[in-house]
Amino acid sequence: IYASGGLLDATLQNNTVTDSSAAGIVFVPGDYTGTQLLDNTITGVNVTTPQGINLRNVASLDLLKNTTVTGATTGLIATGDFSGTTLADNVFSTGSVGLRLATATNLTLTGVNQIEDYQYGIYATGDGSGTVVQGFTIDGATKSNDFGVFLLGVQNITVGGSGAGQGNSISRFNTGFYGGNGLANVSLLSNEVTS
Repeated sequence: IYASGGLLDATLQNNTVTDSSAAGIVFVPGDYTGTQLLDNTITGVNVTTPQGINLRNVASLDLLKNTTVTGATTGLIATGDFSGTTLADNVFSTGSVGLRLATATNLTLTGVNQIEDYQYGIYATGDGSGTVVQGFTIDGATKSNDFGVFLLGVQNITVGGSGAGQGNSISRFNTGFYGGNGLANVSLLSNEVTS
């Protein structure tokens, strides 16, 4: 599924993408006001899907309600400005990186999102101004997985929050949080890390 240049007031729901050789869903720059991705399933069964969902400079998109990505090397990659875009109540399972934020700004990741059985639960780099990551359950499934949240040279991002349900739960990773390479203005609030 590929959308370019914007898409207004559309609903993409109950679609299944299997064994894509690229990304299952791609949204590239544009205005997506009123558009929702709901209850879609992306799986890599016989082919390794590099990215379940690829978002680049997407404004005002709602990706909601258990859009499930299994067997993709990266569950979701987000790059650019995401003013007005919200990801909530999604499930990403089994791969290398659950959520890759590569200079992703103004992105709201909230609700009851789940990341399961990835080497890196969340991997963030670059400018994260205005981006908040809240309410995630990040489960390594086995302690052989490396990092729950990996922050490398990222600036101005908030992981967790002081309100009810805004903290993230991170379990069964070798390292719950890792930060390095020039972090600046990073807020880690009310997160729970367990072995």
